[in-house]
Amino acid sequence: MRTFPISETAAATALLEWQKCLAGTGDPTARDNAMRALREALPAELVAEADEMTADSLDAGTSRGLRLTAEEVTAALDRAGLNPVAWNLSEILRAANSWIGGLLVDLAAGEDPTWSAAERAEHRAEFGALSAVDFLEQCVIEAGPDTAPWQELQARITAGEFDAAKPVWAAPNPLQH
Repeated sequence: MRTFPISETAAATALLEWQKCLAGTGDPTARDNAMRALREALPAELVAEADEMTADSLDAGTSRGLRLTAEEVTAALDRAGLNPVAWNLSEILRAANSWIGGLLVDLAAGEDPTWSAAERAEHRAEFGALSAVDFLEQCVIEAGPDTAPWQELQARITAGEFDAAKPVWAAPNPLQH
């Protein structure tokens, strides 16, 4: 049987526990313990870099959990200047969390331990957040209802009003404590 360096073993264990939790079958305590072991096994500068990238990409207005709450969806609608009463909040919440689930799977499944820091950052940038534009187009407008002012919202999106907006959700960094 081949033996692996402690960092590779810790990474594999952490990824396994993280993926089990994403699938709803894991134990959060086992995941947290595996993540602590991974933080200890990795070079300090790599952990610090991951912490810094995550801190830079998140702010107080961005969800740090694995799912959005109804309150976070309402706050995102408010930030976009939308009246939450006009929209189907439960369907928006379902669509957003479904989208987030897909992002988390892509984020976890696509990581390659041989990637450079730049490649990891690029992968995280692609799959690590639900942008305001994607949220508004794919979750809000698609959820409706038909009586909601979706045409006005689509015109605002097309005009680029939300292109520079903070993401509605960003994936937690598994290397953060």
